[in-house]
Amino acid sequence: MSSWLGAIAKGAAYLYGGGGADDDDEEQQNNDNNQQNVNDQQDETKENYPSANNNEAAQQYVPKNIYASAKGELWKFNPKREEFKLLVGDVEALVIEHDTDEYASSFQIIRKNGQLLFSETVTNELQIQYNKSNHSMVFAMYNASKDRLEILSFIFSSEAQEEEFKMAIAIKLYETNRQESFDKLLKTKDIQEEEKKWMTDAYQMDIDQDGNEYEETDADLQDLCEDVNMLDMNEYNHYKYGMQADFDGDEEEDDEEEEEEERKRNRWEEAANKGYDNEDDLEQHTDSVLPESPFKDDKTRSKLAENKHITGSKLFNRTYVVREMKPGTSALGYFKHNDENELEYQGKIAIKDKKNKHFTPSRVMQHKSDRSMLLLNDDNPGLINVLNLDKGKVVEQWQTKEQLNDIAPLSKHDEMTDNPMIYGLNNNSLFQIDGRIPTDSKVIDSKQKVYKSIHNMNCITTSGNGFIASGAKDGKIRLYNAVEKRAKTCLPGLGNGIKHLEISDNGLWILATCNDYIMVIPTQVPGTERTGFEGRGMGKLKPHPYVLRLKYSDIQKYKLRKVDFTPAHFDQGKSIDEHWIISSTGPYIIKWNFNKLKKSGIINSYSIRKANSKVVHNEFRFNHNDDLLVTETNSVYAQHTAKRKK
Repeated sequence: MSSWLGAIAKGAAYLYGGGGADDDDEEQQNNDNNQQNVNDQQDETKENYPSANNNEAAQQYVPKNIYASAKGELWKFNPKREEFKLLVGDVEALVIEHDTDEYASSFQIIRKNGQLLFSETVTNELQIQYNKSNHSMVFAMYNASKDRLEILSFIFSSEAQEEEFKMAIAIKLYETNRQESFDKLLKTKDIQEEEKKWMTDAYQMDIDQDGNEYEETDADLQDLCEDVNMLDMNEYNHYKYGMQADFDGDEEEDDEEEEEEERKRNRWEEAANKGYDNEDDLEQHTDSVLPESPFKDDKTRSKLAENKHITGSKLFNRTYVVREMKPGTSALGYFKHNDENELEYQGKIAIKDKKNKHFTPSRVMQHKSDRSMLLLNDDNPGLINVLNLDKGKVVEQWQTKEQLNDIAPLSKHDEMTDNPMIYGLNNNSLFQIDGRIPTDSKVIDSKQKVYKSIHNMNCITTSGNGFIASGAKDGKIRLYNAVEKRAKTCLPGLGNGIKHLEISDNGLWILATCNDYIMVIPTQVPGTERTGFEGRGMGKLKPHPYVLRLKYSDIQKYKLRKVDFTPAHFDQGKSIDEHWIISSTGPYIIKWNFNKLKKSGIINSYSIRKANSKVVHNEFRFNHNDDLLVTETNSVYAQHTAKRKK
């Protein structure tokens, strides 16, 4: 295995020696120059591609290891001209199986005489995309000598070979991601035969869709602004945001003192309450009555400090940021939007459990009219900490199961109501939780579904009408109409784990975030008016997913060797029909036009902005689809949009 990996590294050497020479970008002046470029190209190929006789990788397989093959041409993308040019005219693409136990396979391209041009492991880092109109497969490879990505395109000579090869790539990617045999999954019916097409259709989405009919509206012209007003969380003197000391006063109060505290609210709590209900009161109490946070700050900065999450209140002018000052110690900072629609720091709450122990929450969710926040703690995996935002402390702890991976409201935006119940999910079960139950466990026994054969579920979400979806580490997505019943539909996924799920308010679309791509899945069963949440589910009528990736020109421009998307979100609001999708990877914020996708199937319409540092999390401000809430590692800001010219 190790020798094969070494051979693969050697097999990609043609890119390191050239393959992207500056003369590729020169303008061709006349026919003589055109011919000279062809000759130069041939010389370059001879010079930089390893010889079949001397290259180990060419000898690393026998014919029985060839899983798929196809004949065609190899082209390379020229970023300055924004076009592909022919690199090698007569080549063969191969998918080679190397280690069935570790599900390792390679994607190789060889000359007609068997000379190996390159070999790469089949992984998502190839960032494969297809152009159906050109019968091509576009992929990315890293040129170490020039520290840049090269975008290559293999154009198939035969449509029959094209379909077989695409299926082979899809299957090998699935096996690599899941670390399981695809044939075995078919035999055990973990995957149905008809679901193979569902998977390959996802990879075969056309990347060049400029010809799709869509009439732009004014809303479609909103692009991300380059200028933002950032709050630097390390600027202690200005924002009073550093290490937290304990709350003022003794936290070991007896019952009488706690009752007295309930009767006599302090000024900070009152300001918070009045601020929630009235914007004028918010400004008056925050700026005049309480000029500074009541928490004591340690003026020592920590290089370990970083933001973890940002979320906006759906009822009040509040934005919350979880910031970890050092491992295991964090605070909840809260901000307001000022008259200029920029974020202003207001105060912070030390995050501690009922035993006064610091922790950093792995999941946060607003609750009960946005006056509480539910916090999960990996150190106590079955416990929910109920943070009262008025009091600034955890007032309850709910025990659920031994493990709790995620929580969700009973319906989308249900946290805006006083409904005390929520859903929970662990590796093999979904259940409803009610903190009012007078027992140790807050799980409602009659409202749970436990699976015997499923042990990898990790996220849950709900729609506006109460439909439920769960995502699993093997990429499967299950759709339910009730938490205590079996799933109506099981979508196979593409092998990558689902790390975040969201459903459109009307329940017609699912947004699934994986590390390397984002899936947008229609839930309406073709030819019917029902969705996969209802009746008999989708069965064999599963509509194919739309896979959101970046254009190959942007992949090369921004040197995105590896993509790791943050949780993707729809824009949201009471009167908003979802129009946008937001996510980020590294320091890049990407906003896709979801309206174009759902109306015309266009998946490559997006705007992109480079932030100052890694973007930790972002989401749309509630009822403001032209504003984003963004947190980078050490900064927080509102990202606005501006209308571009047609």
